[in-house]
Amino acid sequence: MRLIGVELRRAFARRLTKLLIVVSIAGIVAAGIAVYFHSNRATAEISPAAPKIEDFKNGAFQDCVNGGPLDFPTPPTALPPVGSAQRAGACRDLVDQLQFNQAVDKRFHVTQLADVLQHVSAFAAIIAWLLGSSLIGAEWRTGSMATLLTWEPRRIRVTMAKAFAAVVAAFIIVMVLQGLLVGALYPAARFRGSTAGATHEFWRSLSYLGLRSGGLAAGAALIAFAVASLGRSTAAALGAGFGYLALVEGALLGALVPSSRPWLIVRNAVVFITDRRAFDVPGRSPEQAGLLLLGYALGFLLIAALVNQQRDVN
Repeated sequence: MRLIGVELRRAFARRLTKLLIVVSIAGIVAAGIAVYFHSNRATAEISPAAPKIEDFKNGAFQDCVNGGPLDFPTPPTALPPVGSAQRAGACRDLVDQLQFNQAVDKRFHVTQLADVLQHVSAFAAIIAWLLGSSLIGAEWRTGSMATLLTWEPRRIRVTMAKAFAAVVAAFIIVMVLQGLLVGALYPAARFRGSTAGATHEFWRSLSYLGLRSGGLAAGAALIAFAVASLGRSTAAALGAGFGYLALVEGALLGALVPSSRPWLIVRNAVVFITDRRAFDVPGRSPEQAGLLLLGYALGFLLIAALVNQQRDVN
């Protein structure tokens, strides 16, 4: 327990950890201010939606020319017969006279917090990846890992303590930042938006979403820790993460081998966070996706621990 306590204190005392926290809080404050002043209690603002209007006009014109069902102020009997030269001109005049406006609700609704947390979960995973990889990568880069092992020579014990510290630190930081984000956005809904739908069930669902996001961040930190431990550097974990996302999921397995999609990390993470089944991962429930991600994380950690047990630390 003493070793775990030491590693936790070191995790929170790192300059990178403090920098990420400060930058994240600054972003949260900026987002809260921006949403507050952008939200408008005046229910709607009228603005045109040009692409949809043009599509509708073209469809209405064709229906008019072909004698289809009409929804114009001018009754059909006032138009020239179908097939006549005057028909097309009359239909064009009718379509041009139509007025199109689209109501846009500019209020921030408290129920939008769920969408916000779902999208922010990706950034939370990135933050956790940075924390997890730097916690062990910096130790190998500076050579302090060898010094630590002279004090505590049981390598498996050291690896597990550091991994536990990375997971706990990432989970706590992400959960606190999510709470601050909800607190920063709530005034926009309370005073300049709408709190309709903020029932007990909604807040419970939002809490579960926050816990899933924190769990995903903890898993990302654990995988990053293991990869950085195997590569003996933070850069190894960052490079491996980018390569996996860009090449494995984006280009190789994800695009060329469709049968592999149900087993890919990002697709299962989406199912886990959204709490919905996805067509890319057929038959996979959110709970099963979460367990699969946990299995991947523990598998990476086990490999890293076994490698550290046998390798030369010099």
